[in-house]
Amino acid sequence: MKRLILLIAIATLVLSVAGMNASGNRAKDNLNDTSIIWDTDQILTSDYTIKEAETLIIKPGVIVYIDQDVSIFVYGTLVAEGTSESPITFTSKDSGEYWGIIKFGSTSMDANCSLRYCKIEYATQGIYCDFSSPEIYNCEILHSKNMGVYLYNSSATISNSTVSSNSNMGVYCYMSSPTISGCMISLNPNIGVYSHLSTPTIYESTILSNGNIGLYFDSSNPIINYNNIYNNTAYGIYNAKPSMVINATNNYWGASSGPSGVGPGSGDKISDGVVYNPWLEGQLNLRPPSCTILYPQKDAVLKGIVNITGGSSDVDSDVVKVEVKIDNDGVWQEATGTLDWTYVFDTTNLTDENYVIYAKAYDGIHYSDVASLKVRIDNPPTVVINEESQTVNVSSFLMSWTTNATDIQYYEVRIGGNQWINVGSNTSYTFVLSEGKTHCM
Repeated sequence: MKRLILLIAIATLVLSVAGMNASGNRAKDNLNDTSIIWDTDQILTSDYTIKEAETLIIKPGVIVYIDQDVSIFVYGTLVAEGTSESPITFTSKDSGEYWGIIKFGSTSMDANCSLRYCKIEYATQGIYCDFSSPEIYNCEILHSKNMGVYLYNSSATISNSTVSSNSNMGVYCYMSSPTISGCMISLNPNIGVYSHLSTPTIYESTILSNGNIGLYFDSSNPIINYNNIYNNTAYGIYNAKPSMVINATNNYWGASSGPSGVGPGSGDKISDGVVYNPWLEGQLNLRPPSCTILYPQKDAVLKGIVNITGGSSDVDSDVVKVEVKIDNDGVWQEATGTLDWTYVFDTTNLTDENYVIYAKAYDGIHYSDVASLKVRIDNPPTVVINEESQTVNVSSFLMSWTTNATDIQYYEVRIGGNQWINVGSNTSYTFVLSEGKTHCM
């Protein structure tokens, strides 16, 4: 005769919510009294001016919502440094409207001004450098009403950035000498880069699918080497003053035969006054791939076996592999697939708490920025009845148990079909057996 004994354990879920400081608070560590920190989202309904000798620091993950025609003027120092996981975003407050510009004036502190891992979208003219030369690194400048970047008497450095889908031009240079490297300049309906009376240096960048001309030079003396220049509608490079010869050697033009137009091949057209020979017969692998996590969503609660899924892409190469790890101390492991990838995550052997999922793609040369999101594991606790459980005498039975959970609020036990008994956090209980009250199997 065997008695049926059932046991359940109920675990509590403890969530920790970090508080955030109010916006616009003064910096207190290693900064002077004229330094201001934005560490929460902002809404700007009127122009914001950073005065001379004043510093504005914007923390990673902050979103700045800007009203129509409202601008940010930098006459002191702007430090907007996000991360790949937590970029800073400047965007329109209202859908369908365009805010103004981020203008760096002549008194801005070039050595200290930087935009890193920023997304600048739906501006009238995204970044305007007027006798100023800030660092623009790993930024996305998208969907501007006119130009993505306007440079006037500027030697700004623009690197590893995307200037795409701006309604007129990507980058406009006037009397400027910027350095543009590792950038993607694409899908601008008119011109990718326009240069007048300027000496830009453009290398290791991709000038792709601009609606009219990839690179337009008027009375300029640029250096254009080791780029991918292709699929631009009219010209890859157009020189409006052919007497000023342009150095555009060692570029890939979209075909192994070289550029078309005055060139010998079938790639993007070039005009007179462009030195193209030698050219590259194959596409350069210049840009790192991108990687995203599609499932689960941020702050999801997971249990059991979970299929983590995502996607990756690369504009100038193929993704070789995608790797995933759990938490900082985890080991990178290869996922299944590349463009669409899956990683099987077994949560059952982990403690119930918060974890971070990381993913990155590799194209044989470059790793992507690391995608990440926070989740919580909350598996049902496992309870095991100890073998030492025994009948003490004919009328009682001592049962004890163990669990893998650390956050037990209470246990409930029952014997046969009787009512559940709350025994608190105790891990043993003595049943009193009454004849006729037990369920025999």
